[in-house]
Amino acid sequence: MAVKLQRRTVRHLGWALAAKLVLLALLYGMFFAPAHRPAIDADAEALRMHIPLPPR
Repeated sequence: MAVKLQRRTVRHLGWALAAKLVLLALLYGMFFAPAHRPAIDADAEALRMHIPLPPR
């Protein structure tokens, strides 16, 4: 009886862990993937921080 309960608990925890990993991967893909990062260059940052650009 105890072994059956232990196996069921381990199986349940395994499925819960697998579901959490899938959800974390989905969240990463939706919000933190490199495709969602803006391109950053010196000119854009200088304008954002109100720093005059050096002459070129």
